[in-house]
Amino acid sequence: ALMALAFTQQSFKTVSNAIPQQTQTPLSHLISQPLMLLLTTLILLYVGVEIGTSNWIAEYFVQALDASAATGAYIVSLFWLGLLAGRLSIAVLYRSDDQAILLVTASIISAISLSLGLWGDGLVWKAACFFSTGVGFSVVYPVVVVLAGRYFPDEQEMAVAIISTGGGIGSFAFPFAMASLADSWGIEHAFWFYALIALAMSGVAFFTLVVVRNLSAKRAGKN
Repeated sequence: ALMALAFTQQSFKTVSNAIPQQTQTPLSHLISQPLMLLLTTLILLYVGVEIGTSNWIAEYFVQALDASAATGAYIVSLFWLGLLAGRLSIAVLYRSDDQAILLVTASIISAISLSLGLWGDGLVWKAACFFSTGVGFSVVYPVVVVLAGRYFPDEQEMAVAIISTGGGIGSFAFPFAMASLADSWGIEHAFWFYALIALAMSGVAFFTLVVVRNLSAKRAGKN
């Protein structure tokens, strides 16, 4: 409610009231673009692993480490604190315009941190790794949306809708997969499923970087 009130006090002087005349891009054309497919896949994986980690991390600490329920709850808060710290600090400190390399770096940090947290021993070590995982996850969604707006300027609404749909699929499908694996293997082993997804997300981020660099080179050549 406070945020809504704050927005009503903004002038938004740079926003025109006139509705721009835009040509409607067919959905089939947009989803056939390699960058759009990569960004959508990346968000599908990101939402799945980020929400999954948040939902299962307390259970993991209770069952795998015999931690108390309170400790498990604190670890969830620590993970989200990493997300908050990452979004605030990177927004202030990162000055480069190269968003794609930031996406790759953040994805790698999350994959390595999550793997080290599962592999290492000790409550403090695991807590620190899950905090670092949150920091890595923190900028993935914002950067993907920025890239979509930059490379699909005339189809921003549809591009964000497609990407959000990918996130919705990830948030729907991955909990079922994790529940099945946890039931079959136990949560301690099943949690490596999320580490593999984070690694796959890093791979998709790398291919996104390659495609973005190629598109940027083509734009520079035209200019």
